[in-house]
Amino acid sequence: MKNVATLRTECRSSAPSQSATEDRGKLSQRFRILDDNAMPILHEEGLIRSFITPERRQRFLQRVANLKTRGKQLEELNHFHHLDSRYAHLIPPQYQTPARVYALLRERGAPDTCHVMGDSDFDGQDLPLREAIERVLDHQFGHFISCIPGKLGFFQDEDAGQRYILER
Repeated sequence: MKNVATLRTECRSSAPSQSATEDRGKLSQRFRILDDNAMPILHEEGLIRSFITPERRQRFLQRVANLKTRGKQLEELNHFHHLDSRYAHLIPPQYQTPARVYALLRERGAPDTCHVMGDSDFDGQDLPLREAIERVLDHQFGHFISCIPGKLGFFQDEDAGQRYILER
């Protein structure tokens, strides 16, 4: 069975002329076909199944997994109103700095590495937690950060001050 790094390399080298969004979509599809237990898929499905309202989950899952609709679905995160309010906790404005968000997630058990999903060039990447937070907060578009699949994450909406700890 191939590991995640090998799959990323193969996927990127197989489609050199395609856009970054298409590459990310192919990467997601490639993971799903070759290894149902790959961590990026666990992270993304965990986020969707645990933190998006029940009536939107299936559609979101289908669109994120599809090469042709992933980019459009991720653009919708910019003004996203479908977080499950039972598990989404708005971060007070004074705690919405990279250092404070990092501390809040680490206090809840976040590991050193996380998975990012959003409308950016770093969608679908596993990054060090601190770097992911800094990049997402700097980018200012809608993003999810998955720390523990289906259990702990972060969401940022494009709208100012809309940053949430996601916890089940």
